[in-house]
Amino acid sequence: MKKSAAILLILIFSISLVSAGFWGELWEKIIGKEDGSLEGKLATLPIGKTYCDALYDLIELGFLANCSSKNYEKRADIDNSGLIDYGDLSYFAPNQNNETWCVKELLKEDDVCEGGGNGNGGNGSGTQEMTLDRILNMCFELSEEECNQYKIDFVKSIVDTYTDYHNNYDSLISKYNQDVLYIQWDNNLTIGGILGDFHRAPLYYPYSENILNNSQHEEISTEFKNKHLILRYDVHGYPRLAGMGLIVEDIDSVSSRIYTTNEEYINFSFKEGSPALFVDSNTCGSEILWDPGGTFCCQPQARLISKAWVYIDNDGASYVMQNFRRYFASEGTIGKSLLKTSRRHWYFHGDITAHVPYKTNLTPECGWAEKQGIDCICNPDKSKNKLAVVIKEGGIYDNLDLINSITSFLSSVESDIVISGSLEKFPGNTFEELDSFIESLYYDLDVAYVIFIGEDLPYTQLHSGTGGVNLYGGQELGIINNSRISIGRWEYCYDVAISYILPPLSPTFCRPGEIRCFNGTRKVCSSDGDVWLTIIGTCQESINQTISQEETIEKNEPITSQESKKEGIIKRVINWFRKLFS
Repeated sequence: MKKSAAILLILIFSISLVSAGFWGELWEKIIGKEDGSLEGKLATLPIGKTYCDALYDLIELGFLANCSSKNYEKRADIDNSGLIDYGDLSYFAPNQNNETWCVKELLKEDDVCEGGGNGNGGNGSGTQEMTLDRILNMCFELSEEECNQYKIDFVKSIVDTYTDYHNNYDSLISKYNQDVLYIQWDNNLTIGGILGDFHRAPLYYPYSENILNNSQHEEISTEFKNKHLILRYDVHGYPRLAGMGLIVEDIDSVSSRIYTTNEEYINFSFKEGSPALFVDSNTCGSEILWDPGGTFCCQPQARLISKAWVYIDNDGASYVMQNFRRYFASEGTIGKSLLKTSRRHWYFHGDITAHVPYKTNLTPECGWAEKQGIDCICNPDKSKNKLAVVIKEGGIYDNLDLINSITSFLSSVESDIVISGSLEKFPGNTFEELDSFIESLYYDLDVAYVIFIGEDLPYTQLHSGTGGVNLYGGQELGIINNSRISIGRWEYCYDVAISYILPPLSPTFCRPGEIRCFNGTRKVCSSDGDVWLTIIGTCQESINQTISQEETIEKNEPITSQESKKEGIIKRVINWFRKLFS
């Protein structure tokens, strides 16, 4: 890429040389924003400014805006995609000094957002394709309306993937080796603590195990490309990364080679396809849905958007987890396998009706449960066999496009595995109301499988001590008769199997460590992402420049390059652990 084009891309997210508000008003007067034509105003440009400057500012002001956004500008949508993004910059960069070309674009009359064009927003629905750039940007610097559309499109993309899985099941399964890729922590590494032998016990899935240490980078990359039915990793981790040893970019740092960020995992999956249909995670932070930071969060959302069918986050006694795995392929669906075994309040993400080719269950281990006089293997009510997809009535996800996708998904499930289902809208606001709502679905509609969609349902909470967000109440929602729940007991037979589909939750105001200029003043985003802080230096110095902790008002370590970004995350892991265990 030409240097000038590279600088242009950097400018979009790192610095603005002029006040966006000032130029927005100026160009509106110059280029006739309301009626879409210049009408002889070509001579009114200020001294020293060009029409290519005008076009660039329109792109910058509307970056990531789509047809449904208030700041969408058709003249900035050079490639007529319905979204102002890097595609438009790729057209602009080689023509940035070509006034004839820029004037032609400014005079453009065609509007892809009107008259049913071929762009993403051409049908007026607001739905956009979930490109890699859009996924990784999350909701940073989007308006509330744009952020909600992002979340809808994120969830819709996942639901549509699962519809395709059910409609093309045989073809899907044929692409994956029927085994488990099991990545373990290499205790000879000089980073991270030693993981005990209990992390290396047999998994007891009814499949062979392909075991690798997380220091075997080449082998891990190869096996990810080979695709396996199940990926299990027992490693150190954090909500934004896991020590699975997948290298996307060759770098020298040991920690960066060991720790794979969510962004790297998503990038790999977009290029090579999902490395596994079922991801069984065992890292610290694997249950977190959001924590403050500037990179993609968190593991559940990263695995689902990478087209995992189910993300498994379980804990508790090893025999309980092993019993679930022993029944993994024998019950017809993952939901039925969950209902077959006594367990803790596990949280599964994705499609609870996902399934694998039949295999006879392995003999369960019930010695400990029998000694304690508690449930081990369960016999769920066979008359309860319906699926409900639940959204908040009038909430973010009560959206026509998404509802149409959910309807198609429900039809695909019934055609594939003969489980009928319905979309149910929760009208309440409290967790207690949601608990009663699930009970009514169980008794009145024979629902035994529930897929919750969205974070606007009342089941998320702040994670104690970390500032993150996680799910709660899985036990109460899954056990219909809550009087069975007693203090000091962990494992129960459940009546309803539940999974969740969630987008990245609303991020902070700005990316921690990001440097920008505002009216000639150099600023950095605070470590919590809540405010811009004034720092030392001139605006010209802020391009691609790292700043020291001493320069900031708040002691904060910015993250600029890809390598230092990952190193910054790893350093935050230490602080996160301290909070967690203090």
